[in-house]
Amino acid sequence: MEALGAASAAAGLLSLGITVCQSLLDYYQSWKDAEDNVAKTYASIEALSKTLRLLAIAVEYKEFNRDIVDQARDSITSAEQSIHNLEKKLDKVRIVALQDGWRDRAKAQFRRTLYPFKESTLAKLRELTSETRDNLSLALDLLQIDASAASLRGLANVSANVDFLTQQSTLISANVNDIADHTRGTARLIEGLASNESIRELRAWLSGPFDPTQKHDETWRERHPDTGQWFLQSQPFQSWLEGPAQQTPRVFNIIGKSGAGKTSLISSAIKAAQAMERDHSQTAVAYFYCSFNEAASQDPAHMVGSFISQISIVCPDMLEGLEVGFARRERPTLKDMEQRLTSKIARSSLRTFLLIDAVNECKKHEPMIDALLRLAESASDIRVLFTSTEEDPLIERLTDLKPPRATVLRMSALSADINLVIEAKIQEKKNLRGLSPAKKKEIEFVLSSKADGM
Repeated sequence: MEALGAASAAAGLLSLGITVCQSLLDYYQSWKDAEDNVAKTYASIEALSKTLRLLAIAVEYKEFNRDIVDQARDSITSAEQSIHNLEKKLDKVRIVALQDGWRDRAKAQFRRTLYPFKESTLAKLRELTSETRDNLSLALDLLQIDASAASLRGLANVSANVDFLTQQSTLISANVNDIADHTRGTARLIEGLASNESIRELRAWLSGPFDPTQKHDETWRERHPDTGQWFLQSQPFQSWLEGPAQQTPRVFNIIGKSGAGKTSLISSAIKAAQAMERDHSQTAVAYFYCSFNEAASQDPAHMVGSFISQISIVCPDMLEGLEVGFARRERPTLKDMEQRLTSKIARSSLRTFLLIDAVNECKKHEPMIDALLRLAESASDIRVLFTSTEEDPLIERLTDLKPPRATVLRMSALSADINLVIEAKIQEKKNLRGLSPAKKKEIEFVLSSKADGM
């Protein structure tokens, strides 16, 4: 339990440090090129942020010796005070709201009088970041030497016996080479951890501020088990999921009024597609949840960026060449991302499923549907399933073609699904659980008949 507490404390500190650094970087981002002292401070904070992120990955890496990791965590907790001091500085800095107009030369002198841009403030920030990195350096050193420590101890034993070294020169040479290889392997391991973190940051940047996985996980947890089976086993869905590329309508639109269970249904469809992905190596799945409460979830560029981010897990080439734009924080255009997505999928021969919920919750849903149709109508095998409250004229025209290029399903919650939920609720209530089967059936009938497909 004590070890678990230490691990939790170290992880919490690293998370806090990363959050504080990112907040400071966001605050000074627009002014990092304005003046030399701001640039130095920004670079110092950025270096600390990278150190914290690398440590957060490394302490969870299972190949490291656990005793060494525990010592590294102790070293991390020694930085607690300096991280909290940095957090206090952030609180003071954020009190001052900045404006873009303060870049003007005429206002530069005034800006330097503000607390965040005073030389004393910037110097203190550099001092705190340097102090924190010093406290963390031991943790990094411990992890870096761990992999080669055993070999080095073996070399020390060999060196103690000169006669043995003379007689076994060939073996010694091999041991030395092993030590060098092991050390290089350790360096590559550390570099690999840093590379993985960079890829995670690139994927997060492409996805934008809205993370669809959180909405999906919440929806999946809240849905009642076994609901939606009628849809998953239906011929239209099975055809969309498994049918030959040239004979299958690539667009599937589920239409239903609010409360009919479309979001729960699409979460089940996502799970079915992911099961297909696990069983077939040339398959990829990406999904997106639109929401009127989240502006980023209504942007087709964020949607397609999220698709690229998710599919890059099974198709790493999807991220090729994006590093430069990421470093400059220059997002590719929607057209560029669509072209990248379709061309990489075609080159990899991937059957790709894109599932999107509640397109109607976008203030301007036409651009979202247009983007989805462009992807579905490309030369790649891209299949799109989305939910909405009403049919779009573009989809209607596709269904009228011979053969149809889209499938439309108008739905309301089936009584079977409604009854499953009602039964579960009755079992949850102590005062209802003891009712007779006949009374329970009566309750189910009344509630189901009044549900009106919702």
